[in-house]
Amino acid sequence: MYELWLTDESSVESSTAATSIPSASDAPLPAPPTPETKPLGINDLFTVCSELVGVAHKWKKVGLALRLDPNFLNRINAKQNDVEDNLSDVLEEWLKKSYDTESFGDPSWKLLVDAVAHPVGGKDRALAMEIAAKYNVPPPQ
Repeated sequence: MYELWLTDESSVESSTAATSIPSASDAPLPAPPTPETKPLGINDLFTVCSELVGVAHKWKKVGLALRLDPNFLNRINAKQNDVEDNLSDVLEEWLKKSYDTESFGDPSWKLLVDAVAHPVGGKDRALAMEIAAKYNVPPPQ
């Protein structure tokens, strides 16, 4: 509710309007996303690539662990680019959500950490732990 103050030269009176205006505090605010749940997007490509440059030679394994289509990975391999370019292509495709996001979720630091630590993804638990600590996500499963 709101109050309207009317003034004249002799007095001040208060008039309360019958109309109710909802307050911003009436509805609960959604919780801000945590680093674990905040999705990554294509604008995060540079940062994600920077974190994985040390495992660029495992680009195909990382791509498999991120659930990318093996046919896509084979097409990258056929280009015969250097491993850093291949890793960038893999991560770009992942950040574009070119996999089953309904089953595995949107790209996130947590998914990346789990993929890097997974035996299919190169089994680099030390790097996964480092990324998890840096971005405040749970350690790999």
